[in-house]
Amino acid sequence: MSFISIGEAKNESGILFAGAGAGTFFNQYTYGGYGGGVSGGDGSHCTKYYGNLRCGTGATQTSYGTNYANSNNNGGKFYGGNCEARGYHEASGGGSGYYGGAGGDYYSAGGGGSSFINESFIKNGIIIPGNESMPSPYSFTERLIGNRGQGYVRITPIVINIEIFSPKRSCYYPDTNFTLDLILFTYNFNEVYNISRAVNSSGLQDYELIQTHQDDSQNYIFNDTFKVPSERGYYQISYFMFSESVPYYKIEDIILVNKVPEILLIGERVTVELAGISFGNVALVSMVILGTAALRSTLSKITV
Repeated sequence: MSFISIGEAKNESGILFAGAGAGTFFNQYTYGGYGGGVSGGDGSHCTKYYGNLRCGTGATQTSYGTNYANSNNNGGKFYGGNCEARGYHEASGGGSGYYGGAGGDYYSAGGGGSSFINESFIKNGIIIPGNESMPSPYSFTERLIGNRGQGYVRITPIVINIEIFSPKRSCYYPDTNFTLDLILFTYNFNEVYNISRAVNSSGLQDYELIQTHQDDSQNYIFNDTFKVPSERGYYQISYFMFSESVPYYKIEDIILVNKVPEILLIGERVTVELAGISFGNVALVSMVILGTAALRSTLSKITV
């Protein structure tokens, strides 16, 4: 069992308990009950003597697991039941938890312990039993069926946010389509996230809904395409996200809208690409001529 407590490391001070799986008896092909969940799993495939009645049952959030054949193997609050031996007839213990599962009797398997979340301290908690898919404690991207071996606790600051990860150009031509690639970092809260966008506005009434995403515990990559304003200048692009657990989250970025620089060569217009433009006093760091017109010594003007 793994648990988190407040104030002191005592079970009685615990606010979160992850139930443990039960033991299984070697060479008898019995199955110990899984831990965790609102209820722990029952032991199964037990000995032929009284069948599964010799297996320990899993605990719930209000009661410990029991063993019909031997009440001495019952579980208790915070601990799993014993594996009482009858002469040379050994058995396996129950899993600990908020309430513990019962131990097995006469070559039989025990039941799993239950998990518990104190909702006075933890909101929107999710309890996943050990026989179902869950996030791996060893990786942010992998999933597994239960955790094997010793108990494991990983505490991660939860930050549900959006990031823009597409490279941004130095400027954008007016009245053209513009695409940003974004990623939504989420956790398995089973919530719906609404994502909106606004240009040069901080008022929520001016946002346009662009995405609705059902959280599936996977980071969500999407793109947003919209038309750049027709007027030159700097524009603030804002993305706003809200859900039940995250009532408000906003990111912002600035883009520059400006026409593509051009050169007039003896009356002929040639489009150029400029690297390193200082607007106001025009400073050219490098210039690439696009087109086949011959460059002559007479340069009329540069329009930016």
